[in-house]
Amino acid sequence: MTDFQKFLIGILAGIFIAVLVVVGILFFTKSKTSDSAAADTQILAKIEAEKEELARLQEKIAKKEAELEQAKKEAEKERELLEAESIKKAEEINKNLAAASEKEKKAAEEEKKRKAEEALKRAEEARKRQEELIKQQQALKEAEAKKKASIDEAKKIAAAKAEADRKAKAEQERKAKEEAERKAKAEQERKAKLAAEQRAKDEAAKKTADAEREKKRLEEEAKKKAALDAQKAQEAERLAKQNADAKTRAQMEEVDRLVSEGVNFLKNGNLNSALSSFSKASSKMPDSETSFTAKKYLDMASALNDYASAREGTGDAEKALSDADSYIKKSVNADGQNARAHYVYSQIADAQKQPQVAFVELEKAQSLDPDNYLYNYELGKKYYARGHYQKAKTSFEKSVKSNPKFDNAFFNLGMSCRKLGLENEAFSAFSSAVKIKPDYVKAFLEMARIRKAQRKFDQAIENYKKAISYEPTNLPALREMAQVYADLGQNNLAERHFKEAITLGEDDAITYYNLATVQVDLEKYGEALSNAEKAYRLKPSDARVLYTYGLTLEKNGRKSEAYDYYTQAAATNKNYAKPRINLGRMYLDEGKFGEAEDNLLAAYRLEPNNFEVNTNLGKLYGLKGDYTKSVNHYSNAVKTQPRNITAKQNLAAAYISADLKENAVSVYEQIIKVDTKNWDAYYELGKLYISLNKKADAKLILEGVLNKNPNYPKAAEIRSILSSL
Repeated sequence: MTDFQKFLIGILAGIFIAVLVVVGILFFTKSKTSDSAAADTQILAKIEAEKEELARLQEKIAKKEAELEQAKKEAEKERELLEAESIKKAEEINKNLAAASEKEKKAAEEEKKRKAEEALKRAEEARKRQEELIKQQQALKEAEAKKKASIDEAKKIAAAKAEADRKAKAEQERKAKEEAERKAKAEQERKAKLAAEQRAKDEAAKKTADAEREKKRLEEEAKKKAALDAQKAQEAERLAKQNADAKTRAQMEEVDRLVSEGVNFLKNGNLNSALSSFSKASSKMPDSETSFTAKKYLDMASALNDYASAREGTGDAEKALSDADSYIKKSVNADGQNARAHYVYSQIADAQKQPQVAFVELEKAQSLDPDNYLYNYELGKKYYARGHYQKAKTSFEKSVKSNPKFDNAFFNLGMSCRKLGLENEAFSAFSSAVKIKPDYVKAFLEMARIRKAQRKFDQAIENYKKAISYEPTNLPALREMAQVYADLGQNNLAERHFKEAITLGEDDAITYYNLATVQVDLEKYGEALSNAEKAYRLKPSDARVLYTYGLTLEKNGRKSEAYDYYTQAAATNKNYAKPRINLGRMYLDEGKFGEAEDNLLAAYRLEPNNFEVNTNLGKLYGLKGDYTKSVNHYSNAVKTQPRNITAKQNLAAAYISADLKENAVSVYEQIIKVDTKNWDAYYELGKLYISLNKKADAKLILEGVLNKNPNYPKAAEIRSILSSL
C-alpha cells in the first residue's frame, strides 16, 4: 500500500467519523432528556471537536498543496535534465559517428532510443503523479467544504435547541413560581388551622393531665398501702418458710442418719435392722426435695442389692432384693434422668430373673450416660447373650474407647468379632487384653483357636503354651493343643498332652476318642483299645466313638466285634463314610465282594473324592475283572493324591490289566520322574517296553537299573531278560 493510499484512507475515515458525529449531534438534539443543559454542553463539545477535525483537515490540504508544488518542480527539473541529456548524447554520438562502424552506429541508435523511451516513461509517470495529487487536493477541498457545512448545520441545530430550551425553562420557572406562591398560601392557611387545633388540644391536654395527676396520686396511695400489706405478708411467709426449711433440714438430716444406719447394719449382716432403718427413712422423706429423695432411695436400693449379691440364693437375699426393687422404682419415679439409678435397677432386675426389665433399664442408663464404660460393657454383654453381635461389638468398642485399660471389654469385643467372622479384628482385641493383663488365660486360648482355624498351627501352639504357662491345669488348652499336634502328625506330643489332660481330671469322651485315634497312628493298639472303650462308655451313641472303638478292636484282632461297631457307627450317622470304608475293606479282604461293594459305594456317594474309598473300589473291581471301573477309581485316587507313588503303581497295574499298556508306560514314567530310585518302576517299565516290542527302550531302561543298582533283588531276572533280547 502506497503512502498516498494510506493518506486517502485516513481522509475518508476522518470524513466518515465527521458524518457519524453530525448524525449523533442531530440524534441527541432531537432526543428529549430530563437535563437539557447537559445536552447543550455535549453538543457544543462535539461542535468544538468538529472544528478541531476541520483544522486538521485544512492542515492536511496545505500539506498536500505543498507536495503538489514540489511534484511540479520535480517534473520540471526532470524535463530539463532530459533535454540536457538528449543534447549531450546527441553531441557524443555525432563526435563518434565518423570513427564508428555501421554495427556500432546501430547499437548507439538503439541505446539512444531506449534512453529516450525511459525518459518519456519517467515524464509520463511524473505527469500521472501530478494529476493524482491534483485529484487528492480536490478531494480534500471537497471534504473541507462538507466538514464546514456539517459544522454550520450542527451550530444551527444547537442554536435552535438552545432557544427552545430557554423558552421551556422560562415557562417552567413561571409555573414553578406560581406553584410556589400557591403552596405558600396553602401552607399559611394550614399553619393557622394547626395553631387553632393545637390550642384546643393543649387545653384538653391540660384538663387530662390534671385528671391524670389526680388519678396517679390516688394510685400511689393505693400502691403504698398494697406494698405495706405485701411486706407484712412476705414477712409472715418468710417466717413460715424459715420454720418449714428448718423442719425440712431436720427431716433430711434424719433421713441421712437412718440411711447410713441401715447401710452399716447391712455391712454387719443385720438385714432386719437395716430394713427397719430404711423403712423409717422412707416415711420421713421430704416431699419438696425430689433430688434428695431420689438419691436416698437409690442409696438404699444399691446397698440392698450389694447385700443380696453377696448372699445369692438365700432367703435373706430374696427379701433384700424385694425391698431393693421397691426403693429403686421410687428413685426412678422421683428422678428418671439419673443414669446410675437405671443401672442399679437393671442389676436388681437381673437378680430377680427379669431379663427384659434389666435390658430396658440398662439401655436407658447407657442412653443417659453414653460414654460410661461400665454401662456400655454391661449392655454389650446383654446384646451378646441375645445374639445381637454387631450391637455387642459397638458397645464393647465404646467401652474400650472410654476405658482403654479395661481388659474384659477387650476380651468380649474379641468374642463379638469372632461371632461376626472378623477373626483378625478378634485377634487384635484379644492381643490388647493380654497386653493389659498378661495372665489372661481365656484370651490366649481364643487367640490359639483363631490361629488353629487359620491353620497357623505354630502360632496356635505358641498361644496354647502361654495359656498353660499361667494355668497349667487348663484342660481345654491341653486338649486342644494335643489336637493341633495330632493335626500336624506329631502324634507323640499329641498323646502326651491328651494323657496330661486326662490325668488332670478330664473325663470327656472326645478326649478319650482323640487319644485312642492318636495311639492307633502310633500303633499302640492295646492302649488305644482301652481309651476307645472309655470313650464308648461315656458316649455310646456317638458315631465317631463307635467307629474308633471298632477300629481299635480290628487292630487288636477282634474283627467280629469290629464289624458290629462299624455297623452301629454307620447306622448312627448315615452320612459318616469312615465306618463304611472300613466295612468295605474288611469284606474285600475276606473275598465278600457283594458286601464290600455295597459299603464302598455307599461311602463313595458320601465322599466321591476320598482316597481310601477309590483305592479300595479300584482293587475290588480289579479283582472282579471290571478293569474299566478299576481304572476309573484308581485314577480318582491319583487325582486326590497326585504324588502318592502307591496310587500310581495301582493305576499302572490296572492299565496293564485293561490292556492299556501305553497308558501304563506313561504312569511308570511319571513315577520315575518323581522317584528316580524306584527300581520296581524301572523293572515294570522295561517289561512293558518288551511287550510293546520296544526292545531298544527296554534294554536302555533295564541296563540302567543294573548300572545304578547292581544289588537290585530282581537283578538276576533282568539279566535273564536282557540275554533273551
